[in-house]
Amino acid sequence: MPQPPDFQDFCTDFRRLRGFIDEVRQTGALNPIERQRLEELTAEMDKQFADLQETYPQAVAALDKQMEETRAVIDKTQGDIAQTQSRLDEMMKAQAAPPTAPEMPAVALEPIDPELGRTLRRELLERLGLQLPEDQRRQDYYGDVWESRDQVS
Repeated sequence: MPQPPDFQDFCTDFRRLRGFIDEVRQTGALNPIERQRLEELTAEMDKQFADLQETYPQAVAALDKQMEETRAVIDKTQGDIAQTQSRLDEMMKAQAAPPTAPEMPAVALEPIDPELGRTLRRELLERLGLQLPEDQRRQDYYGDVWESRDQVS
């Protein structure tokens, strides 16, 4: 992006132009109507130049202030982005590692009594005042589950 011309250089160039116009006016080469139009033009240019000399520094100061405010916002936003990125990285690391289950202490299991079911049935029937049918009173009536299945098939 090209740099704008320096304000002091612009003022110097304007003063040279103004000096050139004054030289032309003094030569007498202009007729009265041209001279009058040139004086009106010169008066308007002088007025505009005076306004420019007053407003240009104010406008530049306002732009500089706005630029500083914008830079402050940019710096804050970049800081926020960096913080957010670091939090995101931490979250991704935490998510990448699968959660581990807590170690459970080893528990010794007691063996299950194979007669427990038969004993429970007898106890329930006795409490209810019922009796096992005669053919089921034998100790080996139930036999092995697999034996029964094999006999059915």
